[in-house]
Amino acid sequence: MCMIDYQDDPELLHRLSNNEQLAFKMIYEKYERFLYLLAYKNLQNKEGVEDLIQEIFIALWKKRSTATTILVLKAYLIRMCEYKVWKKNNVPKKTSSLDAMSYDTASQVLGRASDDSAMEHELIYLDQLSQFKNNLAKIHGTKRADVFIKVKVELLDEEDVAQSENITVGTVRKHVATVMKYLREQVQNKNQITPNPPHSL
Repeated sequence: MCMIDYQDDPELLHRLSNNEQLAFKMIYEKYERFLYLLAYKNLQNKEGVEDLIQEIFIALWKKRSTATTILVLKAYLIRMCEYKVWKKNNVPKKTSSLDAMSYDTASQVLGRASDDSAMEHELIYLDQLSQFKNNLAKIHGTKRADVFIKVKVELLDEEDVAQSENITVGTVRKHVATVMKYLREQVQNKNQITPNPPHSL
């Protein structure tokens, strides 16, 4: 698999956020083959992979107004591909979407501020990923946690989540920010026992 130069991705995302179709086309041409091979390795189904790739780029286009919030485009697309592959593999319904999270998912969700770099590196270890899942599982079922999972784990569009939950996009973002703060605090205080989430969750 050839290496991808993604140094110009921030500029492409900025242009995409301004509804520039050429930028979207460039992103598609840059990553379509890479994502196809990644998905095919797991699905071994040409038609299914083609549908999956189409879903990924449709979702990216729908997210274009907030495209600049994507820190690393390549990692974001890989996460989306991983999740959609997981969904297409006929996982039993009783299995939580949390089980589909990869190391990159956790680090991307938590490592969004520059001062979190040390924590982001820690999250590559299995115990940190396990801790992340366990802390999120503690609040699973709450409104804020469900919104967070849809936006950050299932990678659904904020507007779609707002509509399905009958809330505003602003409320969606507040829920995500609240849960993110909680999860970051749990990782930073990993040596302290915190049996229950804050009452506000």
